[in-house]
Amino acid sequence: MKIATDIKTEDWEKIIRTLVKEGWKVRSKYRGIDEGVDYDHLVLQKKPTALLLAGPVILKAK
Repeated sequence: MKIATDIKTEDWEKIIRTLVKEGWKVRSKYRGIDEGVDYDHLVLQKKPTALLLAGPVILKAK
């Protein structure tokens, strides 16, 4: 298993958009009050493979 950490919010969103454009389907998504603020969790699937993307959201002040 490979794990990526400290992904900036802009990069996270770009990764998700790219995967969806490439045919990955969102099978589950965290919908808590802190979604995309403190925590995010997605399961994407492109049969037969599932991909879990989860973790704290890293926001960097500009």
